[in-house]
Amino acid sequence: MTSDKPSATNPAARIDEFLGRATSFMAIYGASDPARLSQLAIIADQLGLTNQEYQSAMLRLREHQEITPAPRAKTLPRTLPPDSDGSEAAAPQSPPPKPTKSSSKSPAKPPVGDDDTPSRCVLTASDPLRESFQQQAKLLLANANAETPAKLRKLAAKLGVDDDQFERWLEQITGPLVIAEIVPPDDEEEEEPKEPSPPKIARKAPQEMYDDYLELALGAITSKRINERRETKLIAEGVEKLGLSPVLARDMLYAAAERRGFVLLSRQKPEEPPPPPVDQQREQTITEFQQRAASIIAGQGGVSSVCRAMIAEAAAEFGLSKEEKEQALVALQRQADTQLSDPLEERIAAFRRFAATKLKNTESQIVGDLLTKQLIQIGIDLHGLPEETAAATVRESIASSGLRVVTLEQAVAHVLSIVDDLLADEGFISIENRKRLLAEGRQWGVAQAEAGQLIEEHIANIEVRAKRRRRRIFAAVMMAILALFSGLAAIYWSKPEWANFGQGSGVWSVDVAARNGTDDPDGQTDPEGFHRVSWWNEALTIDMLTLRRRRNDLQEPTEAIAKEDPKARAEGYATFIPKLVSTLAEERDATHAEQLRVILRRLAIDEPDEAAFTALAKALLKEVPAKGDAVSASSNFGQSYVALGLLVDVAQQRELAVVRREEIVQNLEQRLGVVTIPSADLATVFADELARNQYGSLRQLAEKDPAAAMTAHRVLQRVVQANVNRALANNLDGDALLAILPLAPQDLNLYRGVLDEQISQRNLAVLLRLIELLESGKTSGQVARELQFLLARTINVKVDGMDATDAAIVMRGALAGLAGQGDVGEMSRFFVGQAHQIDLNESEFGSPDEWLNDAVDLSRVSALGAAAAQKESGRRLFQSLSSDVPEPIRASKPTVRRAPTQDRLDRIREAFRQLSRANDPRRRVMAYDNLAAIVAGSDDLDYYHAERLVDYLLTKKLADEHEAIVRRISDFRQSSMLRLALSDHLDETVMPLSELQRLAGEVVGRPVILNDKLTWKEDLRRILLSDALPRLQAEKNAAGEDVSGDVLEQAAAGLLDYYRIQAEIAGVPYEQRMALRTPSEALEALIQIETDQLAAAKLPPELQAQLDDVTLRARVVSLVAHNDLAKTVALQRIWLELSAIAAVKAQPNSRLATDQLIGRLRQVDRGSHNIFQQLRNGEAALVRMQMIRMEA
Repeated sequence: MTSDKPSATNPAARIDEFLGRATSFMAIYGASDPARLSQLAIIADQLGLTNQEYQSAMLRLREHQEITPAPRAKTLPRTLPPDSDGSEAAAPQSPPPKPTKSSSKSPAKPPVGDDDTPSRCVLTASDPLRESFQQQAKLLLANANAETPAKLRKLAAKLGVDDDQFERWLEQITGPLVIAEIVPPDDEEEEEPKEPSPPKIARKAPQEMYDDYLELALGAITSKRINERRETKLIAEGVEKLGLSPVLARDMLYAAAERRGFVLLSRQKPEEPPPPPVDQQREQTITEFQQRAASIIAGQGGVSSVCRAMIAEAAAEFGLSKEEKEQALVALQRQADTQLSDPLEERIAAFRRFAATKLKNTESQIVGDLLTKQLIQIGIDLHGLPEETAAATVRESIASSGLRVVTLEQAVAHVLSIVDDLLADEGFISIENRKRLLAEGRQWGVAQAEAGQLIEEHIANIEVRAKRRRRRIFAAVMMAILALFSGLAAIYWSKPEWANFGQGSGVWSVDVAARNGTDDPDGQTDPEGFHRVSWWNEALTIDMLTLRRRRNDLQEPTEAIAKEDPKARAEGYATFIPKLVSTLAEERDATHAEQLRVILRRLAIDEPDEAAFTALAKALLKEVPAKGDAVSASSNFGQSYVALGLLVDVAQQRELAVVRREEIVQNLEQRLGVVTIPSADLATVFADELARNQYGSLRQLAEKDPAAAMTAHRVLQRVVQANVNRALANNLDGDALLAILPLAPQDLNLYRGVLDEQISQRNLAVLLRLIELLESGKTSGQVARELQFLLARTINVKVDGMDATDAAIVMRGALAGLAGQGDVGEMSRFFVGQAHQIDLNESEFGSPDEWLNDAVDLSRVSALGAAAAQKESGRRLFQSLSSDVPEPIRASKPTVRRAPTQDRLDRIREAFRQLSRANDPRRRVMAYDNLAAIVAGSDDLDYYHAERLVDYLLTKKLADEHEAIVRRISDFRQSSMLRLALSDHLDETVMPLSELQRLAGEVVGRPVILNDKLTWKEDLRRILLSDALPRLQAEKNAAGEDVSGDVLEQAAAGLLDYYRIQAEIAGVPYEQRMALRTPSEALEALIQIETDQLAAAKLPPELQAQLDDVTLRARVVSLVAHNDLAKTVALQRIWLELSAIAAVKAQPNSRLATDQLIGRLRQVDRGSHNIFQQLRNGEAALVRMQMIRMEA
């Protein structure tokens, strides 16, 4: 018993103490659960109550208040920490609710149990099943409705109450089983007052709820000591159930423990001895080194092999020994651990991480006022920050994430501007647009209800202004009309001879005739069958009559649609529309053509029957060829564009119903195979897609019948050029030529005009593609001669007597010269035309000389682009480079890299699966022996499986298992990836140093001795890496790097020449350029000048961090590259990333393209088979980057 236990000589005090605790206990947990009621017996036993005293206290408790579950907040923890023993009973959270009136008058006395054996630990309470059922039934009956009987039955089934108990227990509440029904007031019998529903508990803030919980939990702990396990569980209650941050929950627990004088064992740490005195100058040097090391680690995103090499270089620069370097790094780590010792700083840091995560997951690039307020409130409620601190932290997180902050006023103005645009375009706000506006408002931080209200108010204001404007216009028009009629009246009265105005022949007589249903002013009747339809207006009727007089061939089609019956009219549209389209395609008079369009518009807009309108639209749609439809020389291409233009014209009429407009647009999208957006120019989009479809069908026709394709191309070319933009038409014609010419018959005949017209336009991109076609040899005989003649004549070169390949080389050089002689735009277009044909190569085949030849030629193209980018100042170099053709590198003997077979790889994977599934040492050793037998003597392990093997080797094991493992390590001695994986995982091992030396010795095949206990990890890592590098070098040689020195010298010379040209363009001094001896030296000069230019510029923080990272990696290239070729490849990537930074600085919109290019190169590099392929792809990426910078 505890010291606060009531005196054993005072039974009344014990009973009163028990009643107080029991009342609080039931207020928190209720008493319907027998497991809960048993806690009351435990409390009675703790207080020393006898069975009689306990029964008496329970009777008083039931007389005072029914044992019912007390409502509590759902987010409060339900129980104390699981390790609380019986002596740590829960303290009351709040005073018990007052007994209701009904319960005080007639308390429910449950029957006493049958077991009367004297015991202080037996609870003789009422039937909890009955009480639970009756309590929940009372709540249902308090709000009786039509569904109450079904809910009562469902409750009984859920609790396991049979029918007899259901009726008997329900009668105890309401009398006979009669569910309350709604009856007229006169017939309604007086009912007993029902129990009021439990009072609602006001919602508390999470911090207040957690404070209440801590008071309960700590009040139950009598030892005044909290161990680490209990501390963790108490903190977890606030984190998991209330959503508090771990830092805030921990601080609140510490504060509560300090208030109650509790001892937290986790905070009782032994004091460390004071550090020894350090020389001030040396301490300053170490501090500067720590700052440099911290920036290196932050730039690399963690500790890696490259990071360690950079830190070692920095230590050497500051003159630190190995011991000082290690001590400085350990101190740096301790500083990072203790940096957040201030509780408020820790909360700010935790909230900053939370806010950064939330902002990172946002879909848009803006942060609205609503999200900002929500984050600030979370910082206040769940992280315990002051409002100003939470707001400042949110602003800092938003700024670091690069998102745009939008105030509520800006968001409202943005949403209302979209409303104005929609009203200006469509005249109203549709349901779809309203949903889009609400979603846009939500994305910009405006609540949905507030956005809806703002939109309604804005539309109402616009309507009010529009009404006022209409009233003013109406008043002005009425005044003008009154003035006009007054003038006409004055004229009429002053000149009576004009009183018969309009009664003679002329336009007005035509109107009168039309109103009388006649076809001419002489009163002749219209032929039988054509009558004005009731819904036609005067203008449409006159236009129809005029059309019938002017075109006799349209008499019958117009009669077919002049029907009152919608079905007959729908059938008439099928006849009228094709005739109208053909007539419009042949019409040369602009006035008559517009009249036909007006007739179709009025028919489509005013047609009252939806089925008839659908028939009209389908008749027009049939005139537009669908995607994939075949073309031929007899196809009426012009008529298809006329029909398409009519459909788009009708769809763009503001008077047309929205449903009909959407029907037309959707039908066109399905027929042409294109998707449009609301802001798109429908006429342009659909016409361009129709042209692409027709040319696609033309290329398919060329494969079957080249002669027919040539004829169809001649007709289609003129129609497409008249209906789409010139650039698209030229590109489509170029594609058609490249598809038709290789299949064309020897005699071009009339098709020569098409070819001549396309070449004479001097489109550089098309000319380059035709030169490549000529060079490829796909054309032969007369076609090749004709093509060569036309190209030579256009480019103005002599190629008589040359074969196609030599002629193509001459013409390509001359074409580049033409580009250099033209305006600066011609130079850029020429380079872009060549760059578009260049891409990264992922081929598994190819000899080193092929890769080297490509690399040198691509370096020339890159220099060509750099010269073109200089515009007029680069014209001289552009002309020189455009005519330069690199000398081919002498071929070397290709070698084939040995790769493990698929069967061997499958066996290795299966062995690892067996090793991971083994759950006892004997099976693990068997699986390990099987793996060693498979891999023995080979280097077939990749890095992933080598890491899995290292994890197993370094895991703590029994002595017998460890000995069995070490004995067979030598089977993996040929694996270079095992050495790399082991060097990367040294920081994670807990293996004794002696055993680790033994293990490493078995891997490298010689004894390994590590004497220095401070630097043993670096020493062992150096041994493993130095042993792995020769094996990696041998592997690369096996992949094709064993190339003769002459080949490498030729390639290096070619690359150096073009790098020097780019260095000249970049501004490298002449003396420095002439002193360059290798491609890597030239790249270093280019990188240095690019870095200096970027460093002098004012870069955004993100680009500045990227520049710092690239600069640091450039400094360690010489440390990791084993020869000049590898160094050149690494520096290519550095230069590429610097060029990307420069491109984004000049044009931020180019970030996506640069990131995609760099990511693609990294992906291709991972699959490259040798370093020569990487060299070639690096040059290709530099060309593509030059094109991005030029197009930006």
